Amino acid sequence: MTTGVLADDRIMLRHGAGGRAMRRLIEESFCRAFATDPEQPAGIIGLSAMDDGAAVRIGDQWLVLTTDSHVIHPVFFPGGDIGRLAVSGTVNDLAMMGATDVLGLTCSVIIEEGFAAHDLERILASMHQACEEAHARVITGDTKVMGKGEIDGIVINTTGIALTSMLENQSMDVLGATNGRQAIELIESVPDLSVVLMDIMMPGMDGYETMRRIRRIAQFRTLPILALTAKAMKGDREKCLQAGASDYIAKPVNTDQLLSLLRVWLYR
Repeated sequence: MTTGVLADDRIMLRHGAGGRAMRRLIEESFCRAFATDPEQPAGIIGLSAMDDGAAVRIGDQWLVLTTDSHVIHPVFFPGGDIGRLAVSGTVNDLAMMGATDVLGLTCSVIIEEGFAAHDLERILASMHQACEEAHARVITGDTKVMGKGEIDGIVINTTGIALTSMLENQSMDVLGATNGRQAIELIESVPDLSVVLMDIMMPGMDGYETMRRIRRIAQFRTLPILALTAKAMKGDREKCLQAGASDYIAKPVNTDQLLSLLRVWLYR
């Protein structure tokens, strides 16, 4: 007898919405299908962390890998587009795991037949600009064209690889958490934590709810929390501050800007 998320034999929109249904789908289908023995080899943060990223220990550094797929409608929106969102989201996912020395990005694009060529050029130009701002570059990719009506416009998948050297080079000890629940557990278990970089778009519990829960703990009400988000929409900064952020930075993360903001809060 089939139980759990696939009991109805259908994948619904809620299974991709980032909430409980999506978490169950990943846990009960993908994690189960790709399970290994031992579940998590030493020196690797992988699939069981339930995030878009993974990390592999190499000497005294971590090699971080992250991937994300983007399907949005409309593809252009106030403040950005699907291309900028793809690059910014991937670079930020790397940064949230302490890896800002970006080695390269991949870009795979699936395009619907009949998609306007000038819109594709606008998206690619936006991705190029976002890469320049983040000191990153696309080094490989893939392109497919699907029949009319088989997909909705354009789908972009970006993968990033990076090393954790930038913050460590500033004499910082970096600890990574891949979702809100892990972040709270880590904060509660590490004494003398100096600052938190909080990704707003996390699986399961998002950054807003994570910050609210952290601020409910008396000893962390003044802990500096810097929120990062890829949307860069009007009102984002105010929403972050209301949820408990000390400050806010928009993706893609600029290394100099991030270091400057960290210095402000670390030496107050």
